[in-house]
Amino acid sequence: MDNIGEVLFLAKCMELGLVASRPFSACKYDFVVDNGNRLLRVQVKMTSSTRDTKSSGDVYVVKVANGSGSKRRYTKEQVDVIAVLCHPIGVWYIIPIENAGEKLSMYLYPHRSLMGDFSTGMHESFFNKWIHIVNPPSDKCNTKTQSEKPSKS
Repeated sequence: MDNIGEVLFLAKCMELGLVASRPFSACKYDFVVDNGNRLLRVQVKMTSSTRDTKSSGDVYVVKVANGSGSKRRYTKEQVDVIAVLCHPIGVWYIIPIENAGEKLSMYLYPHRSLMGDFSTGMHESFFNKWIHIVNPPSDKCNTKTQSEKPSKS
């Protein structure tokens, strides 16, 4: 694992009792997370890049796109969740791909969210929302059926 954000993501999954696996071939996601009901493809990003704004304090900027030349945003066919760590303050944003938006960059305001103000950015409602991994809404194509769950004998 070449990214400290990925190591910290794995540690948080272990803390929450989730099983996180790393693919061994090239994928658009960094981890497959098993929460006991579903398998989720998670792309992990970490940012320490900030810009000062006059009205909202520091804004953290993170690229949420793939590709080395021309960047393309992630799609629902590639990942289920984007997990963004704002470093060094240790705040996570857990964003379902359908809520990621159309832009290649996200602008996050963790300093305001830490104070309870979630009104500034488009993604502030996903501030530390691990529920989107621990117990996300069901998705028929990615939900284990009753027959697939181990029986209790």
